Amino acid sequence: MMRSCHTRTTYKKDSCTENWVESFFKVAPDKEPGTHFDYDTGASHTLAALVEKITGEKLMDFLRERILKYIGFSEDAYILSDPFGTSIGGSGLFATSRDLMKLLYLYANGGKTVCTDRIERELIPAWYVAKATAKLSATAETAKFPLISQGYGMQVWHDNHGGFFFYGLYGQFGFCFPKEGEAPLLVVTTAHIEPATENQTLYDIIVKHLL
Repeated sequence: MMRSCHTRTTYKKDSCTENWVESFFKVAPDKEPGTHFDYDTGASHTLAALVEKITGEKLMDFLRERILKYIGFSEDAYILSDPFGTSIGGSGLFATSRDLMKLLYLYANGGKTVCTDRIERELIPAWYVAKATAKLSATAETAKFPLISQGYGMQVWHDNHGGFFFYGLYGQFGFCFPKEGEAPLLVVTTAHIEPATENQTLYDIIVKHLL
């Protein structure tokens, strides 16, 4: 839900002496936890660290064994690690546009899909997908442009056309636009867009020409 006690990332990307995950717990809080939304990459990174701590697996191995291998995710996809060996959960995934489309389709289909072995499976519980794509946090107060002002779930954003989207660093997007009586429109982009406010332009072009 991204309502931690921090309003900004606590670690420095060029630091090899201050542990990125430890900084999340050591830096003085800006807000009382649970009371304020502000997207914080450090929170996503700490979540990845918790998964690795609890499971004893690298994040990509954990995801591949339970989900990604069933949807044909690229075998050479990988996640970068921080200087201390923790998978970068906030911006470290390297994968193809097709990979992202497969993951987006899985979410759009409620966590269920026909796998590469032609067996239909619920790879992510439907209740979790519903909650992850729900509007759990209001984001208008901190949004720097309209696209990200419509709300946030669990690692998933809302848009103003009733859909949801994945939003990665420099304009890596996966949009799901619902269409009444039809399958949703799914759009993936793998771009490098700076400044971040220009992502609004990309979104507006997609809406104008595809919806």
